[in-house]
Amino acid sequence: MSHLQLLLVVRHGKAERDSLTGRDEDRVLRPRGVRQAQFLGNKLMEMPAESKPQVILASPVIRAADTARIIAQFAGVPLEFHPELSTSSDHHAVLELLHERDRAGNHQRLMVVGHNPTLEELVSTLCRGGAGLAGGMRTGMAAVLELEKGLTRAKLHSVLREDWDDE
Repeated sequence: MSHLQLLLVVRHGKAERDSLTGRDEDRVLRPRGVRQAQFLGNKLMEMPAESKPQVILASPVIRAADTARIIAQFAGVPLEFHPELSTSSDHHAVLELLHERDRAGNHQRLMVVGHNPTLEELVSTLCRGGAGLAGGMRTGMAAVLELEKGLTRAKLHSVLREDWDDE
């Protein structure tokens, strides 16, 4: 059985402040958010096959789902939607989802696409509160984590983001 070794944690691209329905779940990506997702998709395409995620697990909330769809299309990676990654969830639910995937043993490399504060808490928990994400998980950002002891400890390998200007 292979164990999860690499985890890419992606916060959705920049989204509109409001939606036509007034519901947070219905906010769509801004053009900048689309560019951020395309950038991440291109970065995945450039990765060697042994480093590229084997599947993307994403929130079904529109802004995260669209970010994940764009990345998946660019990189040719399968995509699955999971409510554990939605805005109503927390990092404990995401960790349990990852533990389930790890126990199944069919993927060594995963990407998750979701929302704050869940993703910041996930990275902080896995990295034991370690430094590296100064400024937190910003929109359109991917934190690349090397898992050192299964899902109990990780090291921040790198951070990917197209633009670093103020939001």
